[in-house]
Amino acid sequence: TLVGVTNGSASLYGGIYKTDTTTNVITSLYQFTNYNKAVSGFVLANDGKLYTLGISPTTGSSTGIYSFDLATNAYVQEFAIAGNTSSNYARMIKATNGILYGVMAYGGANDSGILFSYNTSTSSFTSSKRIQSK
Repeated sequence: TLVGVTNGSASLYGGIYKTDTTTNVITSLYQFTNYNKAVSGFVLANDGKLYTLGISPTTGSSTGIYSFDLATNAYVQEFAIAGNTSSNYARMIKATNGILYGVMAYGGANDSGILFSYNTSTSSFTSSKRIQSK
């Protein structure tokens, strides 16, 4: 089974879908509404949930870390990232220690960008002070 996200669908907002590679059947798991949408691909965390960066459903102007539980089809904001982060479309990766890492072009001090980590087992978010260019 493959699981993926779209930013446009019949509802025009996108959704989360799974494809059975044996039967080629595509099933809708979750439909986004209004601003509420994922802006990057998923990464499978050690807790069995899929994680992505997503846009706030209420403001559409900030990015948060969202989880998607395949057992319940629940899409939940786990952490709201402060700052002007709405145009960040970076993907998170999972390191061998199980912690998720990502880079964002905006956010942090003076919206200069951040390097961050998110520990799914403790729900702790850590970011760099800011990313500096040479």
